[in-house]
Amino acid sequence: MTKIKTPFSLRHIVAPALLIAAAAAAMPAGAADAPVSITVKYDDLNLSRPAGVNALYNRIQAAARTVCEPLSSQSHLQSPAYMGCFSDAVADAVQKVGQPALSSLYQDKTGKALPTRFASLETR
Repeated sequence: MTKIKTPFSLRHIVAPALLIAAAAAAMPAGAADAPVSITVKYDDLNLSRPAGVNALYNRIQAAARTVCEPLSSQSHLQSPAYMGCFSDAVADAVQKVGQPALSSLYQDKTGKALPTRFASLETR
């Protein structure tokens, strides 16, 4: 997987670690200087089939683990910072894909509904 800094496209999603600003503050000085992101490609998956949706969800989780790894602890128990990073990255990625079956799988796996995002209107 490649670390990138590119805008979101319809067939790719970026699992950002930006959502964990509070958790990043707990990192050693200099470790949180640059946001980390990973592109999760899924143009090879058929998201109209459960197997494709499950494969994408697994890829998103793997990317979130990699992005959030600097926040993990050395023990078998994960730190609250890591857990917050992981859950925020997965939720953000699932939401960016915007695929109902993926959102449903996320809710089934986590017991949480995705946060609602509202569009804002600008007047000029």
